[in-house]
Amino acid sequence: MAHDGAPMKKRKRERSASNQYQGTTVESTGPVIEERGEKRPEADTFFRKYVAERTPVVLRKCVPDDAFRANQWNLPRLKEKAGEVDVRVELRTAGKERGFGEGNFIHTNLAALVDQLAAGEQKWYMTTQDAGENDEGRPALLGPPLNALREDFPLRPELLRTLVPSTLNVWMGSSTTGTSSGLHHDQHDNLYCLLQGRKEFKLFSPNNAIVMPTYGDVVHIHPNGRINYAGCPTRADGATLDADEQWKAACKQRKAEEELADAEKALEQGKEGAEQRLAEAEQNLESLLDEALDQEAFSAGTDEEGDGTEIHTAKEPEHFCDRNSESIDLPYLHCTLHPGDMLYLPAGWFHEVYSSNPHRSADTAEASYHMAFNYWFHPPDTKEFHHPYESTYWEEEWTERCVSGVVQPDCTATV
Repeated sequence: MAHDGAPMKKRKRERSASNQYQGTTVESTGPVIEERGEKRPEADTFFRKYVAERTPVVLRKCVPDDAFRANQWNLPRLKEKAGEVDVRVELRTAGKERGFGEGNFIHTNLAALVDQLAAGEQKWYMTTQDAGENDEGRPALLGPPLNALREDFPLRPELLRTLVPSTLNVWMGSSTTGTSSGLHHDQHDNLYCLLQGRKEFKLFSPNNAIVMPTYGDVVHIHPNGRINYAGCPTRADGATLDADEQWKAACKQRKAEEELADAEKALEQGKEGAEQRLAEAEQNLESLLDEALDQEAFSAGTDEEGDGTEIHTAKEPEHFCDRNSESIDLPYLHCTLHPGDMLYLPAGWFHEVYSSNPHRSADTAEASYHMAFNYWFHPPDTKEFHHPYESTYWEEEWTERCVSGVVQPDCTATV
């Protein structure tokens, strides 16, 4: 819900927030830094100049990887390759100033969306999809329709090859007058690739998070810009505070389950000492399961908020603002993307995106629409290119996702 022209007021917080942000700030309104030329920057140079310093940058006419072919997509190709894939589409609600993000959702297939866009429909918009989970409860990297278009893009692009992806998305819609995303921030580093149409961005530094009119109550800003809200503490890399301990416990349990299966097989084969081996395996697994239950009970018995603060409950996502960027009296960066351009946007940078596409020409049957592809990466919490995370958690979790088949086995980064 946008409130054009309303003066910005510092929202009353339940408690004071701590700001440890150490990245790029905006002293005066101006354009985002640009890098021009078809030659892609070297990954280590790009990391040092922009990722480590938490600095947004536009790359003109550039692809994130030589294997990136999503820039060749058009409506007929998408319909042919993934038309039968089920997708969730947002329908813009009439009378809403902000536009997308406040509408209703329907489930249809990609072919239906393509047909609507080809016919000039401007109320349909495809945004992030539910990627689901595997049998082990691990989140899938790709949701529809990207899971049917996998051959057209690498999972870990060369430009940011040492960062670990969280999810990949495609965004499609049509608006000849321009539609706003609403002012918000992401919790991940964003590599945003425009494929069709036009996107205008306004960017505000994470340094201003405390005074931004977010629906949630900001309680902490990490040095890399990762923002925590009341009741949701995380590390700077976005993992839960006990992620490493939980991961080690899960690995021990998994190995214990494998040992139990091997012991049962040995017993079936009549191998010597199999009975004792099975008994020890059962006891070990039972002990680990008891420890896990004790930890769950401890967690359930502690303050659910984690920091003693009442959780802000609202219909809107906590990382969205209750007004648009025009009413924010703070310096900002701005840029306009055209097809073939990319924007690197570090986690925590507030942004409002205006998406548009030209009117369809009377002398052509080609549809007019806007489309973008993006990578979300877990935010790095060091300034080292080869080791961007203090913990090995995300890299180990990524490897496990590969092994379990959630992503393809070519997903390992080369550093």
